[in-house]
Parts: sequence; structure tokens; C-alpha cells
Amino acid sequence: MRSSELKNLTLEQLLIQLQAGSPHDATPYVRELVERFEPLLRVSWRRLAFDMEYEDFVQDVFVRLSSSLPRLKNPKAFPGYFRRIVVSVAIDESRRKQSIEFRYPENPTRIASLVDRVLLGRIFVRSYLEHLPPRQREVIDLEFLQGLSDEEIAEAVEMSPSGVRATKSPGLKKLRAIIREDGRALQALATKG
Repeated sequence: MRSSELKNLTLEQLLIQLQAGSPHDATPYVRELVERFEPLLRVSWRRLAFDMEYEDFVQDVFVRLSSSLPRLKNPKAFPGYFRRIVVSVAIDESRRKQSIEFRYPENPTRIASLVDRVLLGRIFVRSYLEHLPPRQREVIDLEFLQGLSDEEIAEAVEMSPSGVRATKSPGLKKLRAIIREDGRALQALATKG
């Protein structure tokens, strides 16, 4: 399939093709997913796994994705599913890196830098949440920064789990658009400089 045809596929169609094909046939679909989710991959890599080569980070993400993709029942849930895999790989790399650094504490500046990056990452996410209405901000904060499930969030904010999902969805869509726009702006600045 040509790259122009891949770009015209919806995310659901792309995932169906990816799940149906052999690992050899998956390469163009994986490339298309990387291109579509480049901002998420780059942000997560920069925040937590920056010492790892970007290509290695992306490869680790897609190795983990390929082993767990058959368990994905609803292709519409892929963005959140993929985000969790990306963040999980970044956190695993960060933890691995931290354990190495704490075993060899001769570089306290590097350890302080790592702590600063994690804190700045949380500040970064919270700064984007400020662009959302209060209810969406609260629901997204509870899930992605505090790690609560939809059911736990529903109980905390006195909504049904379906209400939580209905509140979260437009908020995530808006956040993705804002982050993509900022990513493009930063990339334009980087190419000028």
C-alpha cells in the first residue's frame, strides 16, 4: 500500500490492517502510526527517556505494542491505549536509568537534573490542562496525573463512568490539538535557528 493511501485510512482501518497482517507486512502501518503519533512519542521521550536514542525508544514502544495489540478489542480506544504504552516505556527507561545512577552516585548533578525533568513534566502537563474547562481538567488530572480508573473518578466527582468518558473525550481531543500545534511551532522555531 502506498503512503498516500495509508494517510487516507482512518485510525480504525489502519489498526485493522495492522492486526490482520503478518509482522513483515506491518512495517508501513507502523510507520504511519509513528508519523500520526509523533508529538506524543517525542514529548514522552524528551520527558523521561531522553538519554535513550529516540529510534530505540520508538522501537521499544512498537515491540510492546505488537505483543499487546491483539488484546485491543475496540480500535477507537487506541489513542489512550497507545499513550499508556508510550508512557510505560518512558517510565521503565527512566526507572532503569535512575537505578543505574543511584548505584553510581558520583554524579549528583545528573540525578538532580532527572528529578527536575520529572517535576517539569508534571508542570508541563498541568499547564496544558489549564486550557480546558474545569470539569474536563479535573477528570483528566485524576486519570493521567493521579492514576485513577474511570470508576474511581466517577465516584470522586459524583458522575457515572460513562459520564466520565464523555467528559474526558473532548478534553483529550482539545489537548491533542493544542500539543500538536505547540509541537509544530517549536519545530518551526528549531528549523529557523
